[in-house]
Amino acid sequence: MDSILRIADLVIAEDKWQREPKTFSNTIIPNDLIHNLVFFFCSPGSLLCLSRTCSSVHTMVQAYMQRVFKIERILSRFFTSPISFRRIQAETGTLISGSTILQFFDRSFYPKSDLDLYVSWISDYFMIADFLSKEGYKYVPRPGQHAVFNVAAGEDAFDRSDSAYGEVDEVLHVFTWKKYPEGRLEDPLRIQLIVSTDDPINVILGFHSSESGSSSIHYLGIALLL
Repeated sequence: MDSILRIADLVIAEDKWQREPKTFSNTIIPNDLIHNLVFFFCSPGSLLCLSRTCSSVHTMVQAYMQRVFKIERILSRFFTSPISFRRIQAETGTLISGSTILQFFDRSFYPKSDLDLYVSWISDYFMIADFLSKEGYKYVPRPGQHAVFNVAAGEDAFDRSDSAYGEVDEVLHVFTWKKYPEGRLEDPLRIQLIVSTDDPINVILGFHSSESGSSSIHYLGIALLL
């Protein structure tokens, strides 16, 4: 009797499948793994265009974007608690820019890339420095900077002559922090804390529209509070 019931269920399921309309979503790419493989080669613009073709594809694209466009995926490389950093990011108005955002939109990974954090001088950027210290990062002074962070933060603007930010007057300080992950003596994790006298978004746009910025980056992505 059980065998007969199982056969009946299979016949009903087969009949239902035969009667269902054969759409892009239930015949060509029926699972998330294939979605990931196919959509990986689409630019963000192409994904948006593709999502407008029909409701089924729209649902698939939206699900894919929710899976892969997560800034925490990149931040987890730098921080043991990305959520804690995001909380401080929101409190201080810190912006993320540079290669980190390129990786976010490209869905790629640059093994030796650093993390650029932009914050206004009127914000409590000492809170960020304290968080970095607790995460195991060490302040690495640039030539001419004081060896103690709290002292360096109170000094006049840094020497722009040897910096990529030399053409951006609104940059007050650039502090470098490094961390050597356990068991790795080369290629430390590197974070640059850029303190500005203007709104960070204006500084980011100003830097990437300058000669030094535009020559090294082909397009710009900005994360406000991703």
